[in-house]
Amino acid sequence: MGVWTDHVVPRLTDASLSSPEIGELRREACAPLTGRVLELGFGTGLNVRWYPPGTTSVAAVEPSDLSWRMSERPPGTHVGAGGAAARTGGVGPGPTGSC
Repeated sequence: MGVWTDHVVPRLTDASLSSPEIGELRREACAPLTGRVLELGFGTGLNVRWYPPGTTSVAAVEPSDLSWRMSERPPGTHVGAGGAAARTGGVGPGPTGSC
C-alpha cells in the first residue's frame, strides 16, 4: 500500500468521524447491540465507547496497522462488557466453519 492509504486515510477518517454529531449517530446505532458483535472496518475504534453493557465480545476486522495503533486498543484488550477486539485483515472461516 502507499503513503495515502497507509498514513493519510486512517487519520482523515478518524478526524472527520470524531465529531459529537457523529458520536450521537454512533450511540444510536450501537444502542441495540447485544452479545457478540462483528465490526467490519473497526478503524480507530470510534464505536467502542458506545458499545452497550449487553455487548459480551467484539470481533473487529481492520486491515490498517495505523488504525489499530491509533485505536489504543490492541488485539486481545478489553472491549465492551468483557469482550476482546480480535485483529484481522481478512475474512476466514468462523467458529462454525462458515465464512
